[in-house]
Amino acid sequence: MRFVFDDNKSYFYLYFIFTNSIVSAVRNQRILDLLDFERIDILLEGFNKSTGFVTAILDLEGNVLSKSGWRRICTDFHRVHPVTAEKCTISDTLLAGRMNEGEEYHYYPCLNGLVDVAVPLIINGEHIANLFSGQFFNNQPDVDYFRKQAMEYGFDEKEYLDALEKVPVVSEETVKVVMAFLRNMTQLISDLTFQKLQPSDTNEKIRVSEQKYRLLFESNPHPMWVYDLQSLRFLEVNEAAIKKYGYSKAEFLNMELTDIRPVDEVPKLFENMSQEAERYSFSGEWKHKNKKGEIFYVEIISYSIDFEGRKARMVLANDITERKQAAEVLKSRVEELEKFHRLTVGRELTMIELKREVNELLIKSGREQKYMIVDEPER
Repeated sequence: MRFVFDDNKSYFYLYFIFTNSIVSAVRNQRILDLLDFERIDILLEGFNKSTGFVTAILDLEGNVLSKSGWRRICTDFHRVHPVTAEKCTISDTLLAGRMNEGEEYHYYPCLNGLVDVAVPLIINGEHIANLFSGQFFNNQPDVDYFRKQAMEYGFDEKEYLDALEKVPVVSEETVKVVMAFLRNMTQLISDLTFQKLQPSDTNEKIRVSEQKYRLLFESNPHPMWVYDLQSLRFLEVNEAAIKKYGYSKAEFLNMELTDIRPVDEVPKLFENMSQEAERYSFSGEWKHKNKKGEIFYVEIISYSIDFEGRKARMVLANDITERKQAAEVLKSRVEELEKFHRLTVGRELTMIELKREVNELLIKSGREQKYMIVDEPER
């Protein structure tokens, strides 16, 4: 068979469906591996002996995982012949799988003429298998129908009809009572398995969480590191820290926090650490130095964590050197502007005062004033 993809969307859609089915199958198999079939077999065997009902657990592909007390008509005939065995598989998968949403059990005639009931086995929200009970009739069977089946599939008619006689006739009311018990049994199996699954799921969630945090740590464009609260030694650094400070990872892991700070900053560091008790902390502006001894400025944000059994702190350093230099240049320009403004305003005030004096002298001498004086500039 050859697939032709019209576009990439078709390819990725089929790829997603394929990979999703693989992931689902692997997840279901992982859950199935946790089922305690030794205890389940004891439960099913006890149920068979006390009620006469046969039971089995089959996965969603029709594979028998556990069974108890199956009818001879199934084990010696229907599941032996390739055609009737295929009908069994179809009944166990397609017919059993047609449960309506919220349906507690599914009641259906199998393709070989008997009646089966399937109860879904759901663990941690995943439908991973079905618990079957059945191989019975609700009414007296049509013997001619089974005689024809014996002839069609080459069964020994006498042996086949003898096995048919051993299949019980059960009322629907009795089936309902039995199914209520089986639902409780599947819930018990689910609970027992879920208890095993929880630590596994928790470990998986922790593993995924650690992967996400490591990805965020490693790919962060800002320098980050983890240090031991007692020894102040670096326990982990990211690539951005290696590039910014110029030390290799091996060098970093043999250094302490004090090694990336100027000597005059160390007392401030110890004072800050003695006061830093909060889980999350913004400790403000610091001077750091790189391997070449060059000084630059950073803002520090830190967070308390447990790292491989040690009390530690994760740190993010944001380089603010350019921002700080720009702020200093801006401050210098503002000071120059204010100085120029003061000088300019001072000259204007002097000129206004001189014009006022000239006008006053002209008026006293009987002449008209010469200058129009506008409002004084703001000081």
